[in-house]
Amino acid sequence: MEETRNKKSVLLLGNSGGGKTYAIKKLVQEHGDKIAYIDNDGKSMFPFKGKNKIAKYIVPSDPLEVLQGIRALEEDPKIEYIIIDTLSHWLRILEQKHVIESADSRSAWGKTYQAALQDLLHYANNVSKKSWIFMSHIMEGETENFKTPTKAFVKGATKSVGIESWFSVVVYVESFDDEESATGVGYRFQVEKTKETTGLSVKTPEEMFPEPYVVPNDITLIFDAIDKYEDD
Repeated sequence: MEETRNKKSVLLLGNSGGGKTYAIKKLVQEHGDKIAYIDNDGKSMFPFKGKNKIAKYIVPSDPLEVLQGIRALEEDPKIEYIIIDTLSHWLRILEQKHVIESADSRSAWGKTYQAALQDLLHYANNVSKKSWIFMSHIMEGETENFKTPTKAFVKGATKSVGIESWFSVVVYVESFDDEESATGVGYRFQVEKTKETTGLSVKTPEEMFPEPYVVPNDITLIFDAIDKYEDD
């Protein structure tokens, strides 16, 4: 049986302004001609220069267009990376357009919201041969105490299970005090739980990372770790 599961599929969690988009800076600058970027948030500007290097920059007018678009991207041999920024905003617009405004909103939660989300995640993780980066905000009000359950934003039946169940690599992007930085602020990935963050839904395969934090928040470091782990 042919192996169809995508080797690189990563879920990036974090707050607005916390460094999620900045995490793809090096990837964009070095491999922008291989990237399809789906901008669900309607970003007017990037936090770094190089947006014009991205091969396909897509701003969907309807969330359901994304499901059609990713299949077209799969057929493009020039595209190696697909970035969803953000999954949480995609879900919010999906709810607004196709659940709240539906004539039967109760039924739409399952037939549209849940079905579309499962379709997207299943395709990305189990069908596509591209590499995927999903960015997501976490649930509102859960950033003060990471000892309580803290998960990616989602509503409906998936909320109890969590979007994270679709991924082997879930990392949290956060800021920290960095005396070596000109601003005194640095950004990093948290890749494993600590005793202070037992509720944060980060996860990576055992021994993929030697420490619970990766500095800086550069997605290519995560990709390199995945390659090394699989080679070993």
